Amino acid sequence: MILLLNEQEIIDGVCVFVANKYDVEPQDVNLQELSYNKSVGFTANATFRGHYNADTLDTEDISEGIVLFLEEFHSFNPDVMTVELKFHKNIFSAEVRVNEDKKTIIL
Repeated sequence: MILLLNEQEIIDGVCVFVANKYDVEPQDVNLQELSYNKSVGFTANATFRGHYNADTLDTEDISEGIVLFLEEFHSFNPDVMTVELKFHKNIFSAEVRVNEDKKTIIL
């Protein structure tokens, strides 16, 4: 199965990642910037509890956040997921493969 995630779902993943790392609630995390650069890849910056800056997240952290988001909020098994972040025509998206099946679901 292939899940196609939009930018908001990527942001949700970033919030879940930061929340888990800093022991706060995802709703206490605010994304400041999500960006893509050909030489660096994907990065994200977030704050939590209104003013504390989290470390800059890289492509791996963002992908891990998406896996955590799908595991915690949609009960997916993290052991059978792979994430590919995409940036096309100024739009962020992610393709998540679950069990490498061919069926596609758009969340």
